[in-house]
Amino acid sequence: MNYEKLCKEKKVALQFSGGKDSLVMLHQLMPYWPLLTVYHCDTGDSFPETREMIEELRKIVPNFVVVKGKRKEIEEQFGFSTDIMPVSATPMGQAATSLTLKLIDRYSCCYLSLNKPLHDKMHEDGIEVILRGQRDSDAVKSPVKSGEYIDGFTIIYPLVDYSEKEVFDYLDKHNIPVPRFYLEGMTSGGDCMLCTAWLEHNQTKYVTKFHPKEAKIVLKRLSDIKEAVEKPYRFLTAIGA
Repeated sequence: MNYEKLCKEKKVALQFSGGKDSLVMLHQLMPYWPLLTVYHCDTGDSFPETREMIEELRKIVPNFVVVKGKRKEIEEQFGFSTDIMPVSATPMGQAATSLTLKLIDRYSCCYLSLNKPLHDKMHEDGIEVILRGQRDSDAVKSPVKSGEYIDGFTIIYPLVDYSEKEVFDYLDKHNIPVPRFYLEGMTSGGDCMLCTAWLEHNQTKYVTKFHPKEAKIVLKRLSDIKEAVEKPYRFLTAIGA
């Protein structure tokens, strides 16, 4: 793709999470930095490692915008994020029972805390094209295909054909430091330290090792979620289906 032509004809945003894919994308598009705007969402619960990276990038990337996320507000309204949603934790379940634990599914939490604030800011700034680090080989990804137009934006994935190995090989070849959480076994760059969802990404183990204060909060919340899930799970398993 001719990114120089694209950036001269359209208002282009590069969506930067701080993870491995966005690092490769940012490096590859370095020649076009003056022609586009890099957007990063600080959810309000970002890892200090990520904040440090962002501060360094803001010194060298000409147009770098940090958007304020809404994790705290979403948590206060809807509760903790979870991979398993017991009915008692839904708004209707809260109204029908005496249980007080509120939960929100992980996809809704990410959208409301991170993606929507980013999109709202990009709409406000008149962005027409968004470049994202999504790959076809990602286990979880948006159903929007590269080049599609949705919600007022054309979405393009510069790394769409990359494998995960090719991403890490690129970082190694160009001597781009790999964020520590990948070296410690996390499989995704976490956006929120206190996240109680996306457990398959091994974030809790990393937080426990390097951020013990936050780990205590996370483990207590996971314990509460487990307790809320156990009762309906017992009924389910008793059926013997």
